[in-house]
Amino acid sequence: TNTLREMKKLEYIYEEDGDVFVDYSWERELSIDNEIYPEWVLEFFSTLYFDKVVDRNNLMKEKCIWFRLCGYEHILTLLEFAVVLGLFTENKVKDHLFEVYFGRL
Repeated sequence: TNTLREMKKLEYIYEEDGDVFVDYSWERELSIDNEIYPEWVLEFFSTLYFDKVVDRNNLMKEKCIWFRLCGYEHILTLLEFAVVLGLFTENKVKDHLFEVYFGRL
């Protein structure tokens, strides 16, 4: 059986050169060790919207996620959203294997 840690792991082996892309950042992000502000969480989740009509080939480039936080509106691409949440670093999303992996989802 898969452990919870293994289920949160992202892994991709690039067929051309055998490079391996492994990331455990979801584990870090899904573990809450800090103080939580209920008002911000409620505002974020009650306004979060994902535009399902965006073509999957453009998810990395088109703005498709909308939400309000602390009274401000935010509209982001999927990559910008992942970086802002801290799921991935800017360097990680620039890696050629990142785009290959997410392009196949």
